[in-house]
Amino acid sequence: MNIVIVGAGSVGLELVEQLIREGHNITVIDSEQKNVQDAVNRFDVKGLVGNGGSLDTLLEAGVKECDLFIAVTEKDEINVLACMVAKSIGVEYTVARVRNPEYTSMANDKNNIGISLMVNPEYQVSEEILNILQLPSAINIHNFSEGNADLVETRIKRDSILNGVALKDLHLYIKQRILICAVLRNNDVIIPDGFFKLREDDIIYFTATERNIRSLFQDLKINQRTRKVFIAGGSKITYYLAKGLDRIAYNVKIVSQNKEDCKVLADNLNYIDVINGDPSDQALLNSEGYKNADAFIALTDNDETNIMLSTYAHSSGVRKVITKVDNDAYLRMTSNTLDTIISTKLSTAQQIVTYVRTFTGEEDNIVKKIYKISDDKAEALEFTAGESFGALNTPLKDIKFKKDVLIGGIIREGEFIIPSGMDVIQAKDLVIVVTTNNIFDDLNDILG
Repeated sequence: MNIVIVGAGSVGLELVEQLIREGHNITVIDSEQKNVQDAVNRFDVKGLVGNGGSLDTLLEAGVKECDLFIAVTEKDEINVLACMVAKSIGVEYTVARVRNPEYTSMANDKNNIGISLMVNPEYQVSEEILNILQLPSAINIHNFSEGNADLVETRIKRDSILNGVALKDLHLYIKQRILICAVLRNNDVIIPDGFFKLREDDIIYFTATERNIRSLFQDLKINQRTRKVFIAGGSKITYYLAKGLDRIAYNVKIVSQNKEDCKVLADNLNYIDVINGDPSDQALLNSEGYKNADAFIALTDNDETNIMLSTYAHSSGVRKVITKVDNDAYLRMTSNTLDTIISTKLSTAQQIVTYVRTFTGEEDNIVKKIYKISDDKAEALEFTAGESFGALNTPLKDIKFKKDVLIGGIIREGEFIIPSGMDVIQAKDLVIVVTTNNIFDDLNDILG
């Protein structure tokens, strides 16, 4: 596909990297020459310095001939305007990154303003955090089929009953129906077979229903309840997250150094304490009782501050710590030291890459969701099985799959099925696939 991306900041470059890897032709537009030069030097892309909202700039970039137009600058107004201009000159599919809460109502009118997909990374990340807070023993949780199944990431600890257990013997130790789809060990992702033995410090990825996940964590004695939440920073993520927490009656305290952010939060939230102060002030944290929180969430606009605060909270005994990190170097450095890391940059790229893959697959075997595992070493995908799937109604044991492909679950009419060798994939099933092959856009791609 020919794709034009307006905005070559951290989000734009992350998108370029992922889409180039998947074989697309990319043109980058940015008002800063340095950003364009960085993109051109790092990747095999065309670059143009200019205003992404300008008709002349878009025409010069050849936008008329592109298959998809994406605007991900730091400014919502430029992204919306750029998509509208692109639409006016004949581009059918446009994507805009829109972050401001005031613009969320525009999503209902996106077809009228020329936007095919509106991505709000702050809102998306807030939803991810809400999921994690409801099952805080997990590192991360990803929803499939509107919540009918989840992919859960958690760590095997030394005293876990699963430490040293082979997967084929899992049923002897736990009653719940789960399927371990991938294991991160020594920075490598493994798609395990039945003889694979779990070890201390393995990070496992398993599929199950929410009810079975809760029961499993209870049996493993790692079940936690979250009622008191302490948030550092008054960012847009904080706004969306606090709105969600407010609805479900959590005890929430927010500390932000920005007076205007505090005013917006206080004016729009009920029953939530908002404190104007420096969240990195140890005396202030102590006086506000951060140690008594069930969860500490670092959401300032500074990665270094978030990492420092999270390390401090963890060392002080806070059970659940969630940290926003977007810098690539910090993401790599902290992936094995912090509890749960969330990234608006990666969340944005993931949503847009999923959208792009809907164009390249067969219409009736389309990918619906993509979740990256361990810094893009593997993927968990949700497909809709169509009539053209090459192994329809064939027992899974008789299907030849590509190497390192595992069927992580089948959802049929809202019911989650952990597949056995005798199960089959039927038309209209939702199929969860976990693989280290990272460019599947069609369910037929899993066949060997």
